[in-house]
Amino acid sequence: MTFRLRTVLLVALLPHVSLAFAEPQGTMPTSELSRQCPASHLERLSPADLRDALDAYKMTLDKPTQAAMDAAEAKHCAGVSAGATCSNAGDLEISAQTGHLSDISARLCAQFTQCTAPSQCAERSGQELLDTVRRGGASRVAQSMSETEWSVAFNQAESGKADWLEAVAALRPVTDAGRTESIDSAISHALLPNPTGVLRLLANHPDLPGTAWYCADRDIEPLSAAAAQWVALTRSAVSRVDDPALRSRRDECLVSLGSTND
Repeated sequence: MTFRLRTVLLVALLPHVSLAFAEPQGTMPTSELSRQCPASHLERLSPADLRDALDAYKMTLDKPTQAAMDAAEAKHCAGVSAGATCSNAGDLEISAQTGHLSDISARLCAQFTQCTAPSQCAERSGQELLDTVRRGGASRVAQSMSETEWSVAFNQAESGKADWLEAVAALRPVTDAGRTESIDSAISHALLPNPTGVLRLLANHPDLPGTAWYCADRDIEPLSAAAAQWVALTRSAVSRVDDPALRSRRDECLVSLGSTND
């Protein structure tokens, strides 16, 4: 009788046990990833790759949601010395509560092509997008891109990746005013992580606006303190460009950044 009762209780508890341990803390729910891009196996993303994607997505959210994520990160990371997993857990907790998991999954599916093993995941490259533009034409590609794919392209270009800078530059002539502004902002902000790459891009693309246009904080309503810090850091980065072919463009950029800072 006692054995039977214990068996019944164990069977009753099994569904709850499986739910509690279905997915490790700080990882994306596999149900959404499996629904949107099952062949990519993005459940194998490393905590660091997921952290980068969550940081980029977080910047697109409203301030209260960002603040809630910050608080959840602090809660999950209390007593943790290092690592991205606890921060991921905090952001995903709020994302689940606010209905953002589907959008995050879409972003991951747009950013990564496939994971062949745990933490062995390949990102989509800007060169792939650029090749598609060259084959099918910029207008057709621009019209076929989802909002998530555009967002990924902007973020990757802003991080200074040369292939993505080339890709968004190729799409710029066919974009509307809003996306043109986003492309210009991405190119401008890429000056900090990759000043040589941006100056070379401008040298190779006379169809783009001039150097002075990009050597300024292109946020529509920049916070003065943040803008001043960006200008100071970017001037320092640009000043270290030593390619002789880019010297005149570097100097023009520094002049523009100097006037922006005044």
